Amino acid sequence: MIVTLSAFLFLVPAPMTVEAPKGAPPVLQFLKWKEGEFEIAQPHPYIETYIEKDVKANGKLVTKTRTVYKIKTVTKSSIDAEVYDLQGKKIEEAVWQNALGKGAIVLLPADGQLPDSSYLSTFKEGMLIDLIKNVPLMFPPPPNFGPVK
Repeated sequence: MIVTLSAFLFLVPAPMTVEAPKGAPPVLQFLKWKEGEFEIAQPHPYIETYIEKDVKANGKLVTKTRTVYKIKTVTKSSIDAEVYDLQGKKIEEAVWQNALGKGAIVLLPADGQLPDSSYLSTFKEGMLIDLIKNVPLMFPPPPNFGPVK
């Protein structure tokens, strides 16, 4: 048995060393192109408080909270937008307009630059990278946040 297990150890490749990525990671975002504008659906979280009768607390009323997400749509002009594939090749305007006409999940770089290749290697072929100037990106909320108005 030990001989068999030690034989498998020789077959397992050693982990490769990977350099830390440069720049900010891209954000996954739902995007839809419509009549010269991008509609960007952004989830906005808020904490909802409710009262529930908790059986574990001997039938007493217990105040609980939960995080609820409301979707807010932001529109941005697509005039200065550039869309790339995962290899960094610019995609023709007619092609990306057709692909984003129904809406799709795309990568939006947080810093306005093409993301580092180490980030891109985790995504499937066909994912689009959309460079839009001055887009308010939604990042994970800080702890103890309140309702979004």
